[in-house]
Amino acid sequence: MNKIGNIIPPSFFKLKGILLFLTISTVIIGGWKIAHLDDLLFDRLPGFFTRLVSIEIRTSQFFIKDVLGIQSELSNNVITLPNKTALLMNPGCTGFKQVIQLFLILACYPGPFRRKIWYLPVSSLVLIISSMLHFVLLAVLIDKDPVHFNFFHDHLSRWLYFTIFFLAWLVWEDYVRNPQSKKISTLRNHPTVTR
Repeated sequence: MNKIGNIIPPSFFKLKGILLFLTISTVIIGGWKIAHLDDLLFDRLPGFFTRLVSIEIRTSQFFIKDVLGIQSELSNNVITLPNKTALLMNPGCTGFKQVIQLFLILACYPGPFRRKIWYLPVSSLVLIISSMLHFVLLAVLIDKDPVHFNFFHDHLSRWLYFTIFFLAWLVWEDYVRNPQSKKISTLRNHPTVTR
């Protein structure tokens, strides 16, 4: 083992990926907020976001009304629930911002370019679907308890969404970026497995 390996405990190397992810994501997401890129993005591409919101709100309405059986009405990107609570989906609710942020994070993160080419569209689709599920979850919770909308939106469902964002990176780190190292370490840890 080299001198660095003797000085630094092995547990640090397990944390290295998480620390790198946290550093890159803090810089990208923090820079995004400081530069007010939400306003720039949504103002420059209004037609795109109008279509994206329309697709996502109609899909969410389908799940709310037809799958879950909550009698809601859709009008102008607003879903009105039976208790007369209205949920508006705006461009920030589409998950597209998080898709761009994950793209930037993975672009800066080590890994083979060929794997990034297929993983980014797959993880983007997962993020957009999870943003719709986030909206559906909000509708279900608000239908039962409209007074706690801010708690449900700002704390519960947002943290669930960020957990999915983190899991997208975790899948990249553990299974996509370097899957051979996982197979080799698994073989080493199980001496009964023959090679």
